[in-house]
Amino acid sequence: MEPHIYSELAEQEDAHWWFCARRAIAASLLKRFKLPSNAKILDAGCGSGGNLAILAQFGEVCAFEMDDASCARARSRAIGQVEAGTLPGGIPFAGQAFDLITLFDVLEHIEDDAAALDALANRLAPEGMLLLNVPAFQWLFSRHDILHHHYRRYGWNDLRQKLEAAGLKICLMNYWNFWLFPAVATARIIERLCPSRHDALGSGTPPIMLNKLLTFLASSERFLIPRLRLPFGTSIVVLAKKRN
Repeated sequence: MEPHIYSELAEQEDAHWWFCARRAIAASLLKRFKLPSNAKILDAGCGSGGNLAILAQFGEVCAFEMDDASCARARSRAIGQVEAGTLPGGIPFAGQAFDLITLFDVLEHIEDDAAALDALANRLAPEGMLLLNVPAFQWLFSRHDILHHHYRRYGWNDLRQKLEAAGLKICLMNYWNFWLFPAVATARIIERLCPSRHDALGSGTPPIMLNKLLTFLASSERFLIPRLRLPFGTSIVVLAKKRN
């Protein structure tokens, strides 16, 4: 991504409704699929470290990030061990295996996503889990994706096949951001019909009350995700286990 995008994301990561909802969903899933006590956790592509505090509730956290400024911000949180690293070939913490690896909206940034999944699967301990979040539906690909240097958005079957090819067994897979999907889809269609329009989605944290409302709506899906397959959403969340 461009340097200014990293900076914008770092400013939004703690308060923006989308990041807050993603953390709420992740925490809910990790509580449901219990990890070993004192689990070893790796946050791959941790950005400015906005997820480290949540993950630290479940075990000992390590993390890596390729952008120097974001890596420094993550280290400044003084949570776990944060190192420079890249996917697929530059994962630090050599010789360590992890009970949980998280990959929050990172896979779409990697050209060889299959190699990245293979590399991460190889760093999982026996029975280790991968918690993955990616953007959904290639037809939603927009200026936002281009600015964030996304190679792709993911279809359900394509993502499932890539995870299984990496030796992972899917325990849970679902869409989320279901409630707000119609608004997002409408905005993307308008953008496609009127390319000169500025992409307002993701252009900053909304006003406080609206941000709280959107956080409530998106976070509420954590109660649906384990119980009901949602028909669509702007993202796909997956919990997958390393095959024996």
